[in-house]
Amino acid sequence: MEQSRFRIIVHFVVLLYVSLGPAVSAKVICIELKAEFKQASPDGVLKEIITINGQFPGPTIRAERGDILNIRVRNKLKDSSGVRHPTSVHFHGIEMENTPWFDGPEQVAQCPIPYNGYMDYSFKLVQSGTYWYHSHHAWQYIDGFWGLLIVKNPPEEVHAYNDEFSITLMDWHYRSGGTLSTLLHLPRTDPNPEAGRTPLPDSALLNGRGNANCLQVAVNNLQCDEAKANFITVFRVVQGWTYRLRVVNPSAHASFRFSIDHHKLRVIEVDGVDTVETSPVDVVTIWPAQRYSFLVTMDWNSQFNPFGGKFWIRTELIIDGPSVPILPITAPYAALFYIGSTPIRAAKKSVNSSKKGKEYLADLLLELNKMPDESEIKGSFGGGTQGRPSEMEVASKNESEFQKPVFGLPPPGGSSAFLSNSIGSGSQFQAGAPRSCRAVGFTRPLVNTDPQEIVLLKDFFAVWTTSPQNPKILNQADCKSMKKAGLLDPAPLSYDQEVVLGATFGIENDFLKAYMNGVSYNSEESQIPVIFRSILNLPVPQSFNPQYIPELQRVIQVVINNDNDGAHPWHLHGHTFWVMATGEENDGPYNPAIHSWKLNVNNGLRRDTTHTPRRSWTVIRFDTGNPGAWLLHCHIHWHLEVGFGAVFIEGQHELQTNYRVPREAKRVCRQNGVIIPNVNF
Repeated sequence: MEQSRFRIIVHFVVLLYVSLGPAVSAKVICIELKAEFKQASPDGVLKEIITINGQFPGPTIRAERGDILNIRVRNKLKDSSGVRHPTSVHFHGIEMENTPWFDGPEQVAQCPIPYNGYMDYSFKLVQSGTYWYHSHHAWQYIDGFWGLLIVKNPPEEVHAYNDEFSITLMDWHYRSGGTLSTLLHLPRTDPNPEAGRTPLPDSALLNGRGNANCLQVAVNNLQCDEAKANFITVFRVVQGWTYRLRVVNPSAHASFRFSIDHHKLRVIEVDGVDTVETSPVDVVTIWPAQRYSFLVTMDWNSQFNPFGGKFWIRTELIIDGPSVPILPITAPYAALFYIGSTPIRAAKKSVNSSKKGKEYLADLLLELNKMPDESEIKGSFGGGTQGRPSEMEVASKNESEFQKPVFGLPPPGGSSAFLSNSIGSGSQFQAGAPRSCRAVGFTRPLVNTDPQEIVLLKDFFAVWTTSPQNPKILNQADCKSMKKAGLLDPAPLSYDQEVVLGATFGIENDFLKAYMNGVSYNSEESQIPVIFRSILNLPVPQSFNPQYIPELQRVIQVVINNDNDGAHPWHLHGHTFWVMATGEENDGPYNPAIHSWKLNVNNGLRRDTTHTPRRSWTVIRFDTGNPGAWLLHCHIHWHLEVGFGAVFIEGQHELQTNYRVPREAKRVCRQNGVIIPNVNF
């Protein structure tokens, strides 16, 4: 009772501080990410992968809303055959307000970073939640070029929890992304049975680790390390604590069903947007590029626990399409271990009576049962607001820190002092780095694991739990986005402009192509990126499938009709959107006369990546107000490669009058032989 009373008092103090206390000063964070090829065996099978700062997955970047991130991406991507690769980086889900040239997609937002070059990405975090960064050049993130970006909202998030940890789930290929891309772009008449067909994964990873069947892959002459294939990830938890689990799917193709035996999942965040806690569920389906945060209470009574305080974290890999992998894929899994519960029993075949075996087991039990250090706990008392800044927050400030155009140009006749604080203005890009980073230098983060995450040999960890017989599966339509703590963020009742996009596959001159409204997206037909073409008032090639949104402060409705036998996850850059409704499989195209009654205008879920079922439809709505060139594309990577993409050009007049191309973007383009002229309107 006393502990509960203390928690209520602390919660009240935090709320009072948020309401009346001084604003938390923003930090400037300077980070270097160096990408290079290395040999590694994430699931036991040896492969040349892409590492960031020498590790895979890349380091987790942690920051707070209001912080300024200066990230230098250094390109050292020369593969074992000597080929030098360009690159670019997208910070998935970050809307890049006032910095559209740092969004990442090549020839849309920037020129590629050449080998041995670098680019300084600088942007302010006006959102909070769970995000990830990845290469947006060709196939590179499939081979390992990605990591997490976690943005907290100072001082705390909405929901109360004791600690948190992250889980990533991804499909994995044993051949390089370059090899698979070459096969995809071969004509269907080529004798290779994989020519012109979507590649399918060979394996799957959890937090960058998997369990290959070495006997199965030996027939393909792959080198497989039995020891590395025999590890699992264990998360140490405290009885009675509530944990926030951030789960991210950076796959090229696969979705995952996620569950924890005998523990319920309460959804509190979807793609960086805070949600009202749903009724607890057993299973959540996570499509490529999506993120969820769950609250999970460790409420299993270890005194009467037949499983010895050990529970499986389960995943099921899903390929939704006409083709499935020939060989079964071992889905990645992990385990929960309740600190202080029944000790782990050693498998007789692994731990004998030798002194070494006993010492190993003793050290293992000591490590597993160690309570978390107070300095390592990432908990929350609640009381803040997570996700995008709401209209209420903006209205409550005389001069909103969220809406200030700190990275653009001043309005005509504006103060010259504005430019001195403008990270995107070019004045701070002298000597190749923002002024704030030249003073302190760039750090190169290396740690990407949580203290409670331990890697164990499976032989030392026996778990006998079972999944529920009739699991409750989350329906995203049951999730409701929050505008501010306790207040919903309902979808707009109407819209000002509608864009209808039809997604189809076809064969063109024997090559597989994907089309949206008959256009196969291809970013290679312009050396000048679309964002700079828009600023300079140059025409945009039709191959980018440009969709013009001239007016700001409007509501756009996008209808996506999927005319093929597989589902597609769609991601819109620069925005979150309300998912108005999604059809059932084989519903056919959206028909307002038949389907409009399904549109959820009372509440609605806001996110940045949603899916369209096979031969069905999805309707989304989003607010304009973020000038830029924003890519909408299928996040099954191979489908984007063959053409599932379109670029929304938003607020072109605003771009031409209040923005200019920053020096850093010009410098990188110049290294590609592309000169961006200076134009004053």
